[in-house]
Amino acid sequence: MRKKKLWFAVAVALILLVSGGGFVYTYNNSVVTLGLQDPSGDIVTVTEAAGQPDWNSLVSANISGEVPVGDLYGLSPGAGYTGDLVVKAYLANTSALIKAYRYLNIKLYQEDSEEAEDTPDYRLLTLDNGIATFSLTATGFGLKSWTQTTQADFESGTLTNLDTASSPGDVKLAMLPPTTLASDDFESGGFAGGSGWLAPWSTSGNAAIVTLQFPYQGSYHLRLQGANGYVDRALDLSGQAGVHLQFWAKANSLEAGDIAVARVSPDGTTWTTVQSWTSADSDNTYHFYDIDLSGFTMSSQFRIAFDGTGMAQTNDYLYVDDVRLVTGGSQYYTSGEILSPQVNVGSAADFHIIYFTITEPSGTDIKFQLRSALTQGELASATWYGPTGTGDYYTVSGMAVNTVHDGRSWIQYRGVFSSDGSATPTLSDISVSYSVGGGSSEKMLSVVGGSYRKVSDNSSDWAEGWSITPEIYVEVVQR
Repeated sequence: MRKKKLWFAVAVALILLVSGGGFVYTYNNSVVTLGLQDPSGDIVTVTEAAGQPDWNSLVSANISGEVPVGDLYGLSPGAGYTGDLVVKAYLANTSALIKAYRYLNIKLYQEDSEEAEDTPDYRLLTLDNGIATFSLTATGFGLKSWTQTTQADFESGTLTNLDTASSPGDVKLAMLPPTTLASDDFESGGFAGGSGWLAPWSTSGNAAIVTLQFPYQGSYHLRLQGANGYVDRALDLSGQAGVHLQFWAKANSLEAGDIAVARVSPDGTTWTTVQSWTSADSDNTYHFYDIDLSGFTMSSQFRIAFDGTGMAQTNDYLYVDDVRLVTGGSQYYTSGEILSPQVNVGSAADFHIIYFTITEPSGTDIKFQLRSALTQGELASATWYGPTGTGDYYTVSGMAVNTVHDGRSWIQYRGVFSSDGSATPTLSDISVSYSVGGGSSEKMLSVVGGSYRKVSDNSSDWAEGWSITPEIYVEVVQR
């Protein structure tokens, strides 16, 4: 028996090498160099149980009966391992057992395995199948996870310069609000209203500021009436970049061949049509227009015009409201922060791994720190830590959580976003695994029953090289 126990101990020692989130194991009791990087450690510790089944009692027992029960092995995952496990139990000496048994059916039970929830709750190991398989999940080892992945999750914290609405379930840097260079909502009731312009609107023909036909906002809007309504206005755009012309407009009663247009000109001489309305657009409903002017020269006498001279009849109309020239709305904030809600994991906990899914285009970055405390009142003033200290950050998913947080029950993370303004990084989910009350406790693999029938009730009748004692070899791998 001493020799068999030693063989068991060596066979079940699993050494883990971690690289890029993957797990590589070898059946050896020393670390093997495989050209990988990052730290090594145990996936699981397997120890032989003290209360082994009394197999020797079968030598003098009846020719058939029930197998003895008892614990075989205790399984405990490594402190930093939070994944799921597959436990495989093999009958290693079948060739010796069949010389003493006609059949041997061993009922194996793995504590807190997925199979333990089934009916029956055991797996049968026999001379014919030679293997029984069990699945142990992280939660089966007392491991838990605090996860944020939905829009509501992220919005339950504090967001600075961040956007959770444009792509629900993701967190991004928000767009910088546009800067208004010039505007006119026509609420002055005349052609000299608004701000940012060099002079009032120049008009000709049938152009008027009116209250009729439901302005988009306020009480007044601009009306151009066929066949000669026209307005234009100048502003200084020299030195500007990323300028957009924005306005609301609606056309009414345009027939086939009728056209109204919006035009721009850097010099007041050469005009370019940037929007047009025909009978197909004549629905008498306001629509928003956003026109990028970045392809034009930004001059000191830049002009915009609304021209209804292409509308043939006096009952053809173009209405315009809330005209703006803006810049800066296409850039992102260069920094932002998400501060998670304060979370109570229940009692003193050991924190294991931080996972997150992020996308980082060139010139962008997201990094994380954690802080913890014994009480909620202490958390707000607690120190932020990265994986090794206060000056570093968690930058790669799957990093081990700094052990400074162990033994505390309140936890919080912050994510720091940065960008050059041309693009935004994205956070899609984040979780921190932990165990409470010791967690990761030993789970027993046991014999809980079974039956046998021997070749004879006289061991002298058994073939040479027989064994009455099953040798059960355990293999544990990552699922």
